[in-house]
Amino acid sequence: MSSIKAALQSYETAQTAAEEALILGRQLMDTMDLKTHVDQMQTEMNGQCDLKIRSLLEGLSEQLDGCDELITERLASFPPDVLAAPIAEVPPGAYRRLFAGDDLSIGQRLESLLCGYAHYARSTSDAIATVERLSGADSVRVLKQVASAVDKGLWFIEVYMEGLAIRMDSSRFPDWPRGR
Repeated sequence: MSSIKAALQSYETAQTAAEEALILGRQLMDTMDLKTHVDQMQTEMNGQCDLKIRSLLEGLSEQLDGCDELITERLASFPPDVLAAPIAEVPPGAYRRLFAGDDLSIGQRLESLLCGYAHYARSTSDAIATVERLSGADSVRVLKQVASAVDKGLWFIEVYMEGLAIRMDSSRFPDWPRGR
């Protein structure tokens, strides 16, 4: 009887790990998708924006690279058989709806980016709640670091948008903190 209990417990543990890895895999895909949009915005606006906004976009891109690394490292800690399960497809263009048009002003582009970040923050929050129920402490720690980074990005985007809305001199915008 105890061997059956042990087998069931082992199966449940494997299922929990697979679900946790699946959530992290989705989060990684979302991170890469959002980073693609930040990088695309950076490329498209290269000559159209000042140094502060370019610095913001570079900082956001580097920050998303850091989130990508955190999630990838956590996924690498799972046994290979857990990672063999396919990651559910994110609907094509899930974020693309948030980034419409090429003829947008800098403020409108930042607003689109803000929407993308808000969507990402929500999915990160949902992922944290789900992984907490699965008792995945290491994954929760990683996701909370991602959430903290997203909050920082949201704050900076909002401040820049507000500054643009009131036509504040961009030299007064806060600098993106480097090396943190």
